[in-house]
Amino acid sequence: GSISSAVSYGYGAAILPIGLAVSVVSSRILMLVGVGLWSLATLATPLVAGLSNNGIDEMILLPLLLVRAVMGAAEAVVLPTMQRLLANWVPPEKKATALAIIISGFQLGTVGAYLVSPWVLDVMSGVDGGPVGVPG
Repeated sequence: GSISSAVSYGYGAAILPIGLAVSVVSSRILMLVGVGLWSLATLATPLVAGLSNNGIDEMILLPLLLVRAVMGAAEAVVLPTMQRLLANWVPPEKKATALAIIISGFQLGTVGAYLVSPWVLDVMSGVDGGPVGVPG
């Protein structure tokens, strides 16, 4: 619960400042920085998760929570910058359709991940040298 919540806290804390920043900073630069930071936080997650002692000591869990919060904050860049890019590049009569397609893609991606993840876990079972039948 805490680790998943950290992403939401980071997202919630960053969405308004990023929404304001998109009106004064280049959307392309803001998206580049956001996706870069999001990627770094994603890469750092397993590293700092290795520091945790199975979640027993909350002070050891703190670095993981911070990395996940940074990931959520970086994720918050996507919607405001995407909407700004659409506003600048898509003709007014096609904006609703373009936005609907993009938002639908977010939802379809989530559903697709839920459908494919069990299969990926089954296929990857035992790959890390662990026992077969245990996701690795």
